[in-house]
Amino acid sequence: MTFLENETSGDNSIKVVLIEMFMTNFEDFLKSAAKEMKLQNWQNLYKAAHTIKPSVTMFGIREMEPYIQNLLDRCRNEKQLDTVEELLQNCENLYKSVQEEFHVLLKKWK
Repeated sequence: MTFLENETSGDNSIKVVLIEMFMTNFEDFLKSAAKEMKLQNWQNLYKAAHTIKPSVTMFGIREMEPYIQNLLDRCRNEKQLDTVEELLQNCENLYKSVQEEFHVLLKKWK
């Protein structure tokens, strides 16, 4: 979490705000992505993935970056769409893991 340390100068209250914002934004992304996938609205799903990508990168969630990039590529080109649901599921699973770590940090810093 080098990003958090660099951006907050070690201020735990700012870290809490940033983590809570990320979690809210990511949960919104998952809801939106699931909806757009069901509607097969690939351009809106692309926009949702494009919006969350910088946050994933900033928080250093490296394992998720290829899944987000693949979502972007598939939705932008509207090709290989049969893997979109699996990519979203992988993102959600990784988020659950990260979310647990974030909850531990939030408890520590609050």
